Amino acid sequence: RKPDLVARCEREGLTNCRFLDPMPKHRLAELMQEVDVGLMILANCPAFYEGTSPNKFFDYVAVGLPVVTNYPGWIARLICEHECGCVVEPDSPQAFADALVQMSADRPLLTGMGVRARRLAEKQFSRDELANSVIDFLEAVTDRSADVFAAGNAGQRNGHLSGLC
Repeated sequence: RKPDLVARCEREGLTNCRFLDPMPKHRLAELMQEVDVGLMILANCPAFYEGTSPNKFFDYVAVGLPVVTNYPGWIARLICEHECGCVVEPDSPQAFADALVQMSADRPLLTGMGVRARRLAEKQFSRDELANSVIDFLEAVTDRSADVFAAGNAGQRNGHLSGLC
């Protein structure tokens, strides 16, 4: 829809919109330092509520941007729980606009949300922390499997392994 949106901006004389071509993640992170909030805008589709893993959300919190979303679900719960943005009701452009105006008018609130967004990223989505969690899980499964294997006298019955999950 990009060409249609560019044409609409030209038709309506909007000068505060920029349309960018795809770029590498590191360049995107640099550009995000110039904005105040990250927008998570999706159609009001119940399948999205719990079934999305939007890269944009992770990009936003990684650079410390408050996030505004218009759909319920796990992302909305994280935003509310960590006070790192704003959740507005679906299908309400007025509620969305009101949230943006309120955030724009309260810079200390916006700053605090950004700090909490970055904290959320570091606490729950750090690559190192996630990798350590996977390693811990795999080691626990490996240890448990070894114990089951040993307890089953090598688990062999008629040439087949048994007792392993």
